[in-house]
Amino acid sequence: MNELAKLRLRQAIELVDAAITQECEAFLGLYSQKQQENEQLREQLAQLQELEAQLIAARDPL
Repeated sequence: MNELAKLRLRQAIELVDAAITQECEAFLGLYSQKQQENEQLREQLAQLQELEAQLIAARDPL
């Protein structure tokens, strides 16, 4: 393989590597955001479950 072909191949590999890196970083950013949203939803669910338990206890005292 001549030097020009090697150079072009190297450049193509670098472009593909950069594109893959960019996609991975975007995915990781979205994944992190979704993890935070899930944690907030878990906290809200726990609060709602606690409120539900309080309402049931207030409605049906033993």
